[in-house]
Amino acid sequence: VYYCSQSVVGAFCSRSDDGGATFGIGYPVKNPECAVGALHGHVKVAYDGTVYVPDASQCLQPLGGSAEKVVAFVSGDAGQTWAVRPVPASTGGAASDPSIGLATDGTVYLCYENGDSRVHVAVSHDKGLTWENDQDIGAAAGIVYSRFPQAIAGDPDRAACAFLGTSTSAGDPSWPMPSSFRSWPAQKPRPAPVITTQRTPSSAAAASSPASSSRCSAAVKLFSACGRFRVKVRTGPWS
Repeated sequence: VYYCSQSVVGAFCSRSDDGGATFGIGYPVKNPECAVGALHGHVKVAYDGTVYVPDASQCLQPLGGSAEKVVAFVSGDAGQTWAVRPVPASTGGAASDPSIGLATDGTVYLCYENGDSRVHVAVSHDKGLTWENDQDIGAAAGIVYSRFPQAIAGDPDRAACAFLGTSTSAGDPSWPMPSSFRSWPAQKPRPAPVITTQRTPSSAAAASSPASSSRCSAAVKLFSACGRFRVKVRTGPWS
């Protein structure tokens, strides 16, 4: 079991070999000298034991300024050391944490909000050393603004990304969240770079009034669960 968390200006991951009863030392994932930007996405572990932590950028400094690339921190030694694997075509610093889905063959699907708030997916077959098929998965549906991407993968040719999105330009990316945000599951097969994105039936608006930080936190948790459930029950071939 891996537990990863921010700690003021840095981020650390620790491992438990007894089901979470005890945890070992926490090893740093992000640069502790960043000063800001310690938040990161959820840790994921591949079938071969490789550990991944996605991030909107390696280091945000100064706060509110331009950022680097969207990255995946990758560890092959049980979280003791971490390599930074940037997505070349991305622009970091978006408001949402990226999400990683891992297929059974080790394929990495990184779903992220780009610096321009559009939602993208990039694919890697070598643990993030190189990325391919990086594309705007909301473009075909007219999505120009997104939040809270959530990725999941299973068989090598099956993956999905759910996210909140709107076709209405939000302008300022700060809260409150536009009431036109809806949930959108996108399915992406491999190797063909074909994406189908559609609005979830009877999708409710994400928010209809100014959102507090606590409400935003709750929205992330609820959407994560709903997104994964939606993917599990979906039927039909994706390739």
